[in-house]
Amino acid sequence: MVGVMSHNYGGVCGERDAVDFAKRRRMKCNASLKTVLDNYFENFHYEAHLSQDPVQFAYRFSDDRDREIAALFAAAFAYGNVAQILKTLEWLFGLLGASPYRYIRSFSECDAHSLQSFYHRFNTGRDIIALCLALQRALKEFGNLQNLFLAAHNPKATTIEEGLCRFVENLLARVPPEIYRRNKGLPAEAGVRFLLPSPASGSACKRMNLFLRWMVRPGPVDFRVWKEVEPRQLVLPVDTHIARIGQYIGLTKRTTIGWKMALEMTATLRLLDSRDPVRYDFALCHLGIMRGCPAKHNPLKCAMCPIQEVCTR
Repeated sequence: MVGVMSHNYGGVCGERDAVDFAKRRRMKCNASLKTVLDNYFENFHYEAHLSQDPVQFAYRFSDDRDREIAALFAAAFAYGNVAQILKTLEWLFGLLGASPYRYIRSFSECDAHSLQSFYHRFNTGRDIIALCLALQRALKEFGNLQNLFLAAHNPKATTIEEGLCRFVENLLARVPPEIYRRNKGLPAEAGVRFLLPSPASGSACKRMNLFLRWMVRPGPVDFRVWKEVEPRQLVLPVDTHIARIGQYIGLTKRTTIGWKMALEMTATLRLLDSRDPVRYDFALCHLGIMRGCPAKHNPLKCAMCPIQEVCTR
């Protein structure tokens, strides 16, 4: 049985750069940014946007064991256009049934056969079968995903970076290599790696940070299932929408989406809320998803934008 792996990670420099930027930003960060974002956050109609967000699938379950498995699947496939994401997840959750946790614990060759035709952009049935088998092994060893994460989590760390690296590493270590026609080791090109991105690769890890946000934060959208991880340690789930808006309102100086950008934006938001820096994520992301903040400048839409006051575009 594969144990919990332990390695040293080079995230300290990335975190230091982010903190340095945040300190410089503090000199320019007046009360207006916090006031505008807090007002937008507090008046945002969350329920009206749930139907366009993959988190809705985790809301179908009341048991925490089901919710964390549902949330991981929903986050893993949250890439591409919204319509395709929701279509894929609707099909997948039809197979997961009334209890995703029981589905994974009892995952069999028959279940694998029903997933062979699965396809979602960059991933195929083989990738989701690999994920199911890795999760099955993890659940049998640790009972739930929270225990697997906590086995490598440092509660004193500034962010969840190291814990996330090890969490992903340990899930990937539980993928049977024969699925990818290897006798030993998971190939670098294995599609399951795309479903479980790691900060170690420099990726922004939007989907894994999204999963952690759902698990760790208290409402209005998130579940606070993992109570032993602090919201202050979360890293912003950065996608194209968040990156663009973050640049417009001065959360980052970076132009390339990656882990360093995610850390930098989080460090800036920590100036506004040290205990819960990613609380603005859902509202800001949906401002982009619903085209309230268009990729191309639109004078009419920009004039109506609820955070226009702090936008530099």
